[in-house]
Amino acid sequence: MHIELITASATAAATTGSAGAAVGTDSLTIKNGRGDIDIVALWQTNQTAGFGQLIFPSGHDTTRGWRAGVGIGVNVGQLALRQKITVQAQETIAVLIAATAVAGDVENLSYLVRYKDFPGIDARLLKEDQVVSRTEKLTTIENSLASTAGPSY
Repeated sequence: MHIELITASATAAATTGSAGAAVGTDSLTIKNGRGDIDIVALWQTNQTAGFGQLIFPSGHDTTRGWRAGVGIGVNVGQLALRQKITVQAQETIAVLIAATAVAGDVENLSYLVRYKDFPGIDARLLKEDQVVSRTEKLTTIENSLASTAGPSY
């Protein structure tokens, strides 16, 4: 199993949505894994309210895809526990990010892709019940959004 974090960003995103571009060395094309490939988590940071949208060829709705509204700040947990979005190897995810088109505002949408079988890479991951059995106490971490001159991690 292998997991990959992908982030797309848009600067001064329009209220109707602007194309998100991959951040850094990320690629919006799903790698060539075998077996099940799923997006298992999504989150978005916006400086103004808007939405995030993923569109991909194998999706149920290839026009609208998956879409969720986003408030100001960080919108975590856009997929409920144990939900997933199944994608196919080598398809490109079109990311659409919407905000209020404020000059210089940078919005990011991140998603976590899980590859059940990725030849040459095998992560040593814990299953949910193994994590729960090792959990002692929960804590919170406050996120202080800090704008940059451009998209970045």
